[in-house]
Amino acid sequence: MAITIEDKYFSLIKGAVGYPMVDETHLDDNSILNFAVFPALQDYFRKFPIKERKQYSMGGTQETILDFPDDYTFGALDIRVTDAGIVNGTGTSFWDLVYFQQLSGGSLMGSGSGAYGIKGYNPSNIIQTRDMQRAAYKSYQNTYMTLRYEIDEENKKIHAYSTVVGYLNVIWAKYSDNFAAVKFARKMEVIKLAQSYLLTHFANTYSMITDTSLDVSINTESLKDTAQKYKDEIKELWDSFTDVIFLHSS
Repeated sequence: MAITIEDKYFSLIKGAVGYPMVDETHLDDNSILNFAVFPALQDYFRKFPIKERKQYSMGGTQETILDFPDDYTFGALDIRVTDAGIVNGTGTSFWDLVYFQQLSGGSLMGSGSGAYGIKGYNPSNIIQTRDMQRAAYKSYQNTYMTLRYEIDEENKKIHAYSTVVGYLNVIWAKYSDNFAAVKFARKMEVIKLAQSYLLTHFANTYSMITDTSLDVSINTESLKDTAQKYKDEIKELWDSFTDVIFLHSS
């Protein structure tokens, strides 16, 4: 998919090499998109990926394998199993059966909000006892159940395994070719990073050219220094944000 960016932002990027006073450079607009805007967007989304939340059923008898949703998905920020052992009707593992027998199949559960299906009926604090049994069950379950996750970025898959039925919740990490997907607070930073790539390309190109007949010489070293300064400023700022990948079960 082609890189897209609004003219007002694109003009700011080209301003690093004299636009609009210098109407033409050694790169046309399409080349600037490829050599400057594209790598800047890649850097941004690696640090601040687009988040997409998805939920999948899993567990009980076999490994769950998830393909990355699309070509713009490059990883996962958060993986967790929730409602482990509480998703009834689909599991046949030991803990699923124990949970169903103790908390779903017993006579304590009824249609009402009280014990034995009688609204408000709670003899000898039987409802509190049931909740304590539930907590005890969850404690045993957390001790003996098995959970495993693996992100296979090379093959763009997630491998997950659980001995109890639950919901696998994934926050996918994605990128975009559209500058509009950059958060407003970060747009000027991405513009400066794109300017850095543009200046570097400009300087590298003209440093290979030797023409003593030119009336005006280009200080390529100054351009490289400016490009590196821009890149260092953004890198230092973005490095202050912690990268987090969270794998959790509950």
